[in-house]
Amino acid sequence: MTTLENDSRGLLVINADDWGRDRTTTDKILECTNVGTVSSVSAMVFMEDSERAAALSRDQRAEGVAMQERRPQLLTALNRLYDARDRQIRDHA
Repeated sequence: MTTLENDSRGLLVINADDWGRDRTTTDKILECTNVGTVSSVSAMVFMEDSERAAALSRDQRAEGVAMQERRPQLLTALNRLYDARDRQIRDHA
């Protein structure tokens, strides 16, 4: 049995773009992460399904979404973007 530290073959990261683009795309990426065919995602903000995708990540139902140890920082950044957008909308309403 090999461990990550002594495996000289390396690792392959499969990234799925467009997490949050729309509901169908987010759901399909979620399916892929859950079965292990995708190992990371690139999140989109201010798109049709961005808020739900962020909530899925926050609720950890998207366990395979590779935010791993950076998950809190990414979610903080996403929440700040949404807060800024909401403030901008309120200020210009």
